[in-house]
Amino acid sequence: DAAGELYGLDLSGGAIYKLVHVETSVMAPSMPAKLSATGCVDPAAPKNPAAGVIPYDVNVPFWSDGATKERFIALPDGAAISLVDDGDFDLPVGSVAIKNFTVQGKRIETRLFVRHASGDWAGYSYEWDEAETDATLLTEGKTRAVGAANWIYPGPSECMSCHTAAAGRTLGLEALQLRKEFTYPGTEVPTDQIEALAKIGVLATRPTFQDALPHGEGEGTLDARALAYLHTNCSQCHRPEGPGLGNFDMRYRTPLAAKNMCNVTPIAGTFGLADAKVISPGHPESSVVLARMGLRESGQMPPLATNIVDAQGVTLLEEWIRSLSACPTPTP
Repeated sequence: DAAGELYGLDLSGGAIYKLVHVETSVMAPSMPAKLSATGCVDPAAPKNPAAGVIPYDVNVPFWSDGATKERFIALPDGAAISLVDDGDFDLPVGSVAIKNFTVQGKRIETRLFVRHASGDWAGYSYEWDEAETDATLLTEGKTRAVGAANWIYPGPSECMSCHTAAAGRTLGLEALQLRKEFTYPGTEVPTDQIEALAKIGVLATRPTFQDALPHGEGEGTLDARALAYLHTNCSQCHRPEGPGLGNFDMRYRTPLAAKNMCNVTPIAGTFGLADAKVISPGHPESSVVLARMGLRESGQMPPLATNIVDAQGVTLLEEWIRSLSACPTPTP
């Protein structure tokens, strides 16, 4: 088409297919069928983490259709997390990132993100039963009615579409997200998570920078909160060497002038907007990034595992775009 996208036509079935970049992963045959047998949770009470599993929290959570999330990491004995230059955590082989999803007070999914002996990562989704006694491994994607909405369980290969190599595979596990106070179970004193992980020896080195994504609705400037939202929900694909279309860099620490978004003509369609730009300063009605956030059909953002528009996120980006009087001048 005019945007350079390649399509395939199935003349016998009348379908039109678009080629989409997907980083595939292989389901390891050794993964247990039940969450209680994985070693990541207490087998007698699978809703509780196993001994030695470390809880954590993030400053700006990824949008997951309004679900409440709990996050944990499990590391091999004696192993430590390394840091790369931009503050991403590089977890050792044998590590597992664990995330529980609760909707309307009901535990519905646990996702495990595992670094296997090959060094490759793979994602696994466990669906909780109605009684919330245990969860079963899904070998393909699934949709389930939860209240008035549908919850999407991602398939194994879909996990890698967001957990990109360019973003270091794990997403919330980075200094910008974890530089915040967290009250660990059994304590009553909030502790900086970065310092706590370093103190117990699982973080090999501390990051050289002290900044963090603004935590809480009232913290930080409007600019900071908007850029933090883009970082969390978009930068895993839209960054240097990422799989996202366009030469965007939506990472938080990249200034707007260097993001290649402001007054840039979109290459993946205008979505019916007049004088469409990726971001049109002062004009949210002409900004494609905002239009795609409001979709839940072809072209939506985020592209996977969501059926519900993030109304607060849309409002935040709308206010931010309206506040922009012009595109910043790039610094030499």
